[in-house]
Amino acid sequence: MKISVAYVEKEKRILPFHKIRNHVTRRGLYLGTDHDSPPRAHDHLMIIYYDILLLEDESLLQVRHSERIKLLESLIEHRAGWAETVKRRVIDFGTHHAASDLRNVFAEVITSKQEGLVIKPDEPYFDLSVPGRPRSGRCIKLKKEYIGGMGDIGDFAIVGAGYDAVKAMVYRIPNLKWTYFFFGNLSNKTDVQKHGAKPRFTVMGTVELNQTLLTSVMEHGSSGAVTQEENTQIIVDIVHRMNKRPGMSVIFTSPMVFDMRCFSFVKDGNSGLWVPRFPVVTKVHFDRDYMDTITFQELQDNAQDAVNVGEQPADTDNYGNPIPQTLHAKQHPELVCITS
Repeated sequence: MKISVAYVEKEKRILPFHKIRNHVTRRGLYLGTDHDSPPRAHDHLMIIYYDILLLEDESLLQVRHSERIKLLESLIEHRAGWAETVKRRVIDFGTHHAASDLRNVFAEVITSKQEGLVIKPDEPYFDLSVPGRPRSGRCIKLKKEYIGGMGDIGDFAIVGAGYDAVKAMVYRIPNLKWTYFFFGNLSNKTDVQKHGAKPRFTVMGTVELNQTLLTSVMEHGSSGAVTQEENTQIIVDIVHRMNKRPGMSVIFTSPMVFDMRCFSFVKDGNSGLWVPRFPVVTKVHFDRDYMDTITFQELQDNAQDAVNVGEQPADTDNYGNPIPQTLHAKQHPELVCITS
C-alpha cells in the first residue's frame, strides 16, 4: 500500500498535495491546473509505502502490523526523494509514562502544523482468532480539530442554498426546501462600510447541516431567499468548481451566519484560492449578520499561515505537513500503532 506525493529535489522536501495534479494527466490532459504554476525541472512524483497486505498471492491479513512493516522494509528499494517507506516511532503502552509520551507526540503534531495521528493496534489487519472481538477497524484518528475550538475558522456568510431530493429523504423534516448551503466571504467589506457599496461575496464551498441545525434554519433563517434572477441586493461570485450538486436554487439577500471548522485548507487549481478542507458547521448565529463574518482576504491569509506554504520541513505529507510517523505499543496491542 502506498501514496504518491510531489517532491522537489532541489529543496529536498515534499510539496503540498495540490502539486500532484501538475504531474498526472487524464487522457493526456492536466485537470484543475488553470491557476497552478507549471512543474519545475527538479519537481517529480515520489512514492511512500506504508503497508503490505499481499505478497506473491499469499495473504498477510493475519500478520501483525510490525511484522508486515519489517517485510515491507525488506522489499522496498529505498531511494531518497523517489521511493521510501513511511517513518515510524514506537510507544510502549505497557509503561506508566505511555500517556505522557502520547501527549508529547500530539503536542508536537499540533505545534508543527501536522494533520494528526492515527492510532493502530500492533495486531493483524483482520483478527479472527478471538471470538466476539472486532475483526477490523480498530484504528483511532486523533486530530486537533476533534478537540472543541481547535479547528474553528470563523463565521461565514451563507449566500445561497440548494435542494437534493435524495439527501432530503435522509432528513425527517416536513416541507424541506434546502439540503445544502453555499458559504462565502465578503470581499469588499471596506467599500460596504464606507461607501454603502453592494456586498460582494466569493463562494468558498458548500456544507450540509445536521438534523437539529437544519430544523432551526428552516424555522428561523429565511434570510430573504430569492431566485438568482430576482436577486439585486448582493453579488455572488462562484470562482471555483463546487462539489457535484444540482446548483444554487436560491440566494439569501440577507445572508445567514454559520460558525464553521475545517481540517486545514487546500488550494483550488482552477481559481488559485485556498478553500477549507472538509468544512463542518458547528453553530448557526441568528443574532449576527454578514458584516461580522471573516472576510475573503482574512480567510486567504489565515489559510496561507495554517499550511505554512513555502516553508515546509523536508519531510512533509500530502498537504505540506510532516510525513506520518508510526508508534507501536509492545505490551498492549489493543492500543498501539500510531500514524500521523
